[in-house]
Amino acid sequence: MALITSDIAEQLDDRSMTETTHHPLRPVFVAVFALKIAVASLLIGAAAFAPSVSAEGSYFVSE
Repeated sequence: MALITSDIAEQLDDRSMTETTHHPLRPVFVAVFALKIAVASLLIGAAAFAPSVSAEGSYFVSE
């Protein structure tokens, strides 16, 4: 059984401090990701509401 010395306890405290801190640009990453999802849903919604277009005769080569 190993005893926890003050040095080991300090190292454990340092590790827990670094694991809980976040990158300073994390809010920017989350905002950009949310914006990408919003734009994608807007584009998919716009494409879903677009009227269907049937090809005219001028597009066919065989005529």
